[in-house]
Amino acid sequence: MRSAPLQGSWWKPRKNAKRAGCGWKGESYPRTIHPYGVCQTSRGNMIIVCWQVAGFSGSGQLPAYKSLKIDQCERLEILTQKFIPQSNFNPADPLYKRWMFHV
Repeated sequence: MRSAPLQGSWWKPRKNAKRAGCGWKGESYPRTIHPYGVCQTSRGNMIIVCWQVAGFSGSGQLPAYKSLKIDQCERLEILTQKFIPQSNFNPADPLYKRWMFHV
């Protein structure tokens, strides 16, 4: 899946604060995330910044903040459950170079 159409897909869960189910290349089962936004890193990568609550995790640590490369996403499903962003989410963190949008 290409980055541009996927970025548009992320807009819906962000606006409505809904969970998303997604799968990344090479992962054995899908993730359930609270999508907080899409930003560009200092290296020029487009990432989805999210709070992951279930599914595949390379570190095994869940729930946790994740920064996932958009160009590695193979599947996206908007779920019906809503979410409330974590109170410690800080879009002004210098880790995030340039936001396309965020909660």
